[in-house]
Amino acid sequence: MESTATPITLPLSLDQIGGLIFDLDGTLVDTRSVNRAALGMILATHDIDLTGVPRPPQGTAFTDWVRLLADHGRLPRGMSPERFKELGERAVIEQAALAPVIEPVAALARWAHGLEPRLPAAVATGSSQPVASALLTGGGLAGLFNVVITREHVARGKPAPDLFLAAADRLAAPPHTCVVLEDTDLGFEAARRAGMVAVDIRPYRELSRGPVT
Repeated sequence: MESTATPITLPLSLDQIGGLIFDLDGTLVDTRSVNRAALGMILATHDIDLTGVPRPPQGTAFTDWVRLLADHGRLPRGMSPERFKELGERAVIEQAALAPVIEPVAALARWAHGLEPRLPAAVATGSSQPVASALLTGGGLAGLFNVVITREHVARGKPAPDLFLAAADRLAAPPHTCVVLEDTDLGFEAARRAGMVAVDIRPYRELSRGPVT
């Protein structure tokens, strides 16, 4: 008989949960270093100056950040936002396998997958499908989720609730029965607007990173 003890404390009891919805970047996989390296490379390659460009909130989808650059006239001359986005995503994909899994959160996904009956679980991320696929595959997590919702599946990114509501719909789970695993204020606001409860995984991520030496 499988254990019902969760690796992360959840705000609903097991019989109340219709689905778990996981953010990806910074929640399941620690993409901080990979994203920083990819962004630094593309900015340096194309000599892009970010002076005067508002810094987007943590959790902003890359496609929405590219739109911000375009609005401020900072894309390379003659390059479309779509092409710039493609180059940035390719740089992340090339390093995706280097991004470490955030083990306490991954353990929760494995726990849900191992229950009988299986607890429905989804990923809802501002990343694109190719990037999400590369990160999940690189972290050995790809087989744990019934559904993966990415930025191109919805009209609006976080803090709009679209990603989470789309995931709940695909899981056939009422929003109030879904628990969101998140690491950003944008994500918490998106969960609130979706009528879902959220767990802040940042303390678990810091434990996963270990002490600074």
